[in-house]
Amino acid sequence: MLDDCIQNLMAQMHIPGMSIAVVQAGEPVLIKSYGFANIEHSIPATERTVYEIASIG
Repeated sequence: MLDDCIQNLMAQMHIPGMSIAVVQAGEPVLIKSYGFANIEHSIPATERTVYEIASIG
């Protein structure tokens, strides 16, 4: 269900790749990546992907 919601959001907003982490009591309970870190070279996004946030930070 979460995967479907994220993939729908990515499609609607034209997001090529993203990673999420859910942390509880300082410990990660979910770490997952979706889409691509580099579309041109078909490199998948991973939990180690560095994303540029530009001016939204």
